[in-house]
Amino acid sequence: MRQQKKFNILWMIIIVSFIAIACDNTSITTPSTTSDEITSSITSTTTYENTTNVVNNGYLTYYTWSHDGKNIMPNKYADIHFTNVTYTPSNKKLCFDISVSDLSYSSSDYYLITRERGSTLTESQIKFNINSTSQTLHECMGYSVADEIVVIKDNSEDLNPSSAFEVMALVKVDDQMAEYRKYPDDGGYFTSNYVTSISAEVGTPYIDFKYHLVDSERLIESIYIEVYYREFDLVVAAKEIEFTEAMYQNDVIHFDHIVIDGLSPNTEFEVFLYCSGTDGVEEYEYLYWASRNATSSGIISESMIVSARPSLWGTIFNFEVGDTTTEFDYYLDNDGVVKYQDAPLDVVLRIYDNLNHKVAEYPMESGTNTVQVDKTYLKEYYTIKIETVQTPIILSSLYISYGVHGCLDYFSYQNKIFRFILNPTNVDIISLYISLNNKATGTPFFEKTITNPEQGWFNLPVSSSIVSSNDLYITYTVTYYGFSGIETFTLSPHVTYGG
Repeated sequence: MRQQKKFNILWMIIIVSFIAIACDNTSITTPSTTSDEITSSITSTTTYENTTNVVNNGYLTYYTWSHDGKNIMPNKYADIHFTNVTYTPSNKKLCFDISVSDLSYSSSDYYLITRERGSTLTESQIKFNINSTSQTLHECMGYSVADEIVVIKDNSEDLNPSSAFEVMALVKVDDQMAEYRKYPDDGGYFTSNYVTSISAEVGTPYIDFKYHLVDSERLIESIYIEVYYREFDLVVAAKEIEFTEAMYQNDVIHFDHIVIDGLSPNTEFEVFLYCSGTDGVEEYEYLYWASRNATSSGIISESMIVSARPSLWGTIFNFEVGDTTTEFDYYLDNDGVVKYQDAPLDVVLRIYDNLNHKVAEYPMESGTNTVQVDKTYLKEYYTIKIETVQTPIILSSLYISYGVHGCLDYFSYQNKIFRFILNPTNVDIISLYISLNNKATGTPFFEKTITNPEQGWFNLPVSSSIVSSNDLYITYTVTYYGFSGIETFTLSPHVTYGG
């Protein structure tokens, strides 16, 4: 089992946006190009063999070469070197640092080109750029020992372009045991499944993967999946699966669902796949195989998630009304990984009135818990927030808005039919009381109580001598379940439309 790494993260990381600083180990992230593909031939006026650097390491021999800048125009030249070159035959991954020094960098593109040894035909290419006169970048890529990788420079301000590009640097690797190494027949890859939002009451956010492998030689013995959050440099979850013969069907292992849960919601993670096994020559453990990005599922709950990061997020997912208090069920992830000035963060539930003045505060504990809130603080247009104490970071927010004000609309009274529409609300309505009142006397001439009404249009027949909406006004009362229990809202008077 790979050891998971966990660090104490200064809260400053949270309140300051992550800044990627160009340094001596920047990664090349530009994918293989299509529109900018190099179609011109690639040559070199220098003999590689005379100036190639050779390093032997066990079964492997590394060859690197760099152009010396002779017999070439300055605007066509860049001083480029491959260093720290490593090749892993078991997964065919070649990694290296590539240092580039070039005074005309701002007008130049550089290309890593893979080609068969001795050929001028490009098999694949990666375009990259640098942002200073001297920079070192890092790259890992698939590699076959039948190939070589070269770097060329394309200067857009070159007024006398050549018909061929000069090679600035080269790397290749020999493997004495290449013909004896074995690889899975196919697959060994994993893809993300679509994830849906889940209830916070029944589970925590997750990611889901498919995995497919065809391995007649049973070379791969196990896989290890690691979920990584880059902003905190934190491995937040991992899962290892050891393969058994019973898992194979006609030399195929296929998992439709590999689920890793216990994550923060709607968070983008990097997921790394490692393998343990053999290539027929050497055994390997937790060898990097592939990686991809994945976003965790969302949460369905009473409150809205405002900010969620691994080890720091929370939500309210249920409530129950009592005699004098309302009990809120919540989930809080605050295990002390995230710190402020080297101290764990405190998280509280706070209630703010409609003017955003704090009216109440309750302590919270990590995990699934409850908090009893005095019902006098649970008024419409108040806001319930889960937030940190040391620095004002809102994790979750619940705005109390029942939507009953104005829920009746488009009134009309015509031909002794009272017509209106009940609009959607944010609460369950217990009953709706409607009174049509004589405008002259103020006395009701029609009253109706509708229990458990559904939204939509209503047409109510009225037996009355009043024939015009100009002679009446409306009173209505909505009874509903709110955070304080059974509550009511009354609107009066209200004129109608029609005649």
